[in-house]
Amino acid sequence: MLKKYCRVSIDATGGLVKKTKRTSFDLLSAHIFLYEVVINASYGQIPVCQMISEKQDTLTICNWLTRWLNAGVGVPHEVVCDYSAALLGAVTRAFCNLSLQCYVKKCFTSLIEHEK
Repeated sequence: MLKKYCRVSIDATGGLVKKTKRTSFDLLSAHIFLYEVVINASYGQIPVCQMISEKQDTLTICNWLTRWLNAGVGVPHEVVCDYSAALLGAVTRAFCNLSLQCYVKKCFTSLIEHEK
């Protein structure tokens, strides 16, 4: 699906996958999350990339998104997500090659200069 302006939504849920037993000692895994990237079409949302992980840190999410980009997908024009620090950090790192702190500073500077 080709679009001139591409907006994606990224979110995760932890309620779909049961914890797994890791060893014969019945140790349970941490919560297992389903991460999903979707795009909106006139007929609904289309999932375009998914990851299942028990990690929910910036590095893991960034690695997933970077691998998606390396598969030939273009950087989206807009990303919608919640205020998860790990998700925000991963999105800015993977799609803008900036830390979250640098991204916020650039946005702030752009807004201030635009007012002048």
